[in-house]
Amino acid sequence: MPRVFFCLLILAATADARVIALSLDGAGWHVWRQDPAARELAVLDATAGAGSARPMIPAFPSTTANSHAALYTGVWAGRNGIASNDPPMLPRAAHTFLERGNGFRSTFLAAEPLWVAAARQGRSVAAFQVTQAYPFTPQSAGLDLPQPPVVCNGYQTARITPHAAIRPANVKDEDGAFWTEGLPRAGRPQRFVTWTTGPYHFHAAIWGDALAVAIDPGRWVLVRAEPLESTPPLGRPLARHYSDPLPLPDGNAVSFRLFHLAPRGSDFLLHQNAVSELACAGEKDLAAQLIATRGPFVGNGPSQLLRQGEFGAVLAQGGDGTAERRYLEAVEYVVRQAASQMQWLWERRQPDLFLGYLNFPDETDHLWLRPDPDARITACRRWAYAAVNRGLEALASLAGPDDTLLFMSDHGMTGVSRHLAVNTVLHDAGLLAVDAEGRMDAARSRAVAVRSGVLLNTTDWKDGVVPPEDRRKLLREVEKALTSVKDPRTGGRIVTRFFDPARSQGRYGYECAACADLSFDVAPGWGMTTRLESGPVRVLAEPAGEHGFWPERDDMQAILIGRGPGLQLPRRPTAVDAAAVIAKQLGIAWDPR
Repeated sequence: MPRVFFCLLILAATADARVIALSLDGAGWHVWRQDPAARELAVLDATAGAGSARPMIPAFPSTTANSHAALYTGVWAGRNGIASNDPPMLPRAAHTFLERGNGFRSTFLAAEPLWVAAARQGRSVAAFQVTQAYPFTPQSAGLDLPQPPVVCNGYQTARITPHAAIRPANVKDEDGAFWTEGLPRAGRPQRFVTWTTGPYHFHAAIWGDALAVAIDPGRWVLVRAEPLESTPPLGRPLARHYSDPLPLPDGNAVSFRLFHLAPRGSDFLLHQNAVSELACAGEKDLAAQLIATRGPFVGNGPSQLLRQGEFGAVLAQGGDGTAERRYLEAVEYVVRQAASQMQWLWERRQPDLFLGYLNFPDETDHLWLRPDPDARITACRRWAYAAVNRGLEALASLAGPDDTLLFMSDHGMTGVSRHLAVNTVLHDAGLLAVDAEGRMDAARSRAVAVRSGVLLNTTDWKDGVVPPEDRRKLLREVEKALTSVKDPRTGGRIVTRFFDPARSQGRYGYECAACADLSFDVAPGWGMTTRLESGPVRVLAEPAGEHGFWPERDDMQAILIGRGPGLQLPRRPTAVDAAAVIAKQLGIAWDPR
């Protein structure tokens, strides 16, 4: 539907219209409609039943940063400046074609986002974890407005400490002299220990079924060893065995889950949540108040601890599911914290427009989405989706009958079991050079892989070597190299089709100064890696979920689901239509062209 259609309809909205729009990272239309695990998303089903739902075409590549930028600015990468998660650095003349930036930060943003446009027109706005907002600037956060939007971000700020699995090997014994203010339980503890993570020095007193954790003698939290959850969070609170937040000296906070505690503290497993800086623009001291009231912002879950075996042996390695259940309790905690903080922000500000974000199901489907489903893994995914739904219940309850509630996402997800090592293919074809240490050499390379595409080292780049007249010939060489690699199982092509950005007319945002010179798609079940491997084909030790492919594929399409007075969704929406839908419901002028 043409964008001007929405501009004409904006006049129908009332001045007191309110909109809640939530982005669910990685929530694909195909998974929502067909995957057994997604049957738990009852809130989405109910919203669609009361309103309408459409599959939405994301940006290309179908990745998080650039698709969210399209959602929030209403224009593709050529206008908003966000080409991918890790775009090449610009201007080209000042950077080699191997240098990469961070597409999630406001540094690359070249268009005004919706939350600033709404605030500029006098509407109150709160935005939680939106992309391209931090570092806060007048363009990204409306700092120059009389009534700027409240914008909170904890993903692009400093990561102070990662998630940690604390075991006896990570601690040192001490004599207990630290506890000068008295102990939180009667009777002498069986063991006193201390450990350091990042800038924080923790002390713990251990009893038979619990431990107290403190940084300052007078402030502690009690962490009990509770049984591991055995069922998904359908009729119980999320993450009910995590401790109360422990305030930290810098104003942050951290919580703990004691999964195991042996007699006299001889063995234990304590999960310590990650600590990230939470920054908020638009209201002084808001981040500190948010943490003090609702606890820490955690961000992503501890998937790395699961992969590293810190929670025990995973199912694929003969585990009994204990490791996955420990991780899933941590997922529940992340969802609970995000939903709680969004609720608090909504209740405090009562904004006309609220924009929120949840990093699930992206994280868990990256771990567990398979080309060939495994019943045990599907049960894990279903648990995660049940946790997501509980968070959505809390957020959906904020919207009254006269408000608009909108759920959207950045891309879909599909299972892969093999990788095409694109840079290895280019290296073997003599198009990509490496030095003696195996590092890519810009001055001697003609092409390099980027997500779902190839970038040419043309002479407009610093140290570029490909003159304009050789560009078309080089593209043919790249296509020949990629099509020559065949699927060892079937003999068929892995790269199924190519797309020339120069002929795209800006379609889906893959024509811009930081975009690939040639884009392509691969066969189902195949993913892509830019790492240099020992061969062009790599069989994954464990299948995984991936995205980044051609956005019109069924498995890459995102969701657009909503209800509200007069809500009309485009028949075939793309990511750049979402902002127009929100603007119409909010009753503000919107024309990002």
